[in-house]
Amino acid sequence: LWTAILTTPSVAVESRQVDLSFLTVKYGLRGVPTTIPLLEVDYGYDYGPLWTGSVCNSTEFDLDETYHPPAIRCPDCQGDRNHSVILIGLDDPGKDPLGKKGWGKSPLLHWAISNLNGTKLQDLREYELLVDEGLEIAEYRHPYPKFGCQRYAILITEEPAGWRPPFYEDQNEIPRRNWPVQQWLEVHNKQLKAGTCFQTCHIEDPEDDSGTCSAL
Repeated sequence: LWTAILTTPSVAVESRQVDLSFLTVKYGLRGVPTTIPLLEVDYGYDYGPLWTGSVCNSTEFDLDETYHPPAIRCPDCQGDRNHSVILIGLDDPGKDPLGKKGWGKSPLLHWAISNLNGTKLQDLREYELLVDEGLEIAEYRHPYPKFGCQRYAILITEEPAGWRPPFYEDQNEIPRRNWPVQQWLEVHNKQLKAGTCFQTCHIEDPEDDSGTCSAL
């Protein structure tokens, strides 16, 4: 019901582009554009429209606002092509190849869904519609920073003709940590159609003091 009354966010009018330096600089990505169209992402639900901005640190969601997958809209997606959506954590404290603790060398995969029709993505699509219309590769696991504030990005890529997404019978088999974002972009011919970035901050959960990330 709430999707029917939402209007285009003012931030999308002010700036239709998002700066990708938060992604390209951190991971040294090659052949990726410096800016791409701003993806319209709404984590609103009962809170009302909560749209992301065009700069990575300009949007901060309360952690509980990200517990459920967002609705998305991609006006720049091509109608005759299929697309993939990924949500990645940019500041996951992973491990380097030597096993030492430190900032992850690659992002943490929180969500991946493919085979989404570009025409339908031009309208606001809730999670249930995305799952019904596409193929969910990696189930949504909401952000949960272990400490401080961490950044997250949602990206849409155009799938090449004939591409078949990977399938995992067991979600635990998905290599979520140190996820190969450069390889993913190359498989999709680096056709980034839209994206956005936001941050959320750690909160103490009185029922869980382990501090573990929900995506692991």
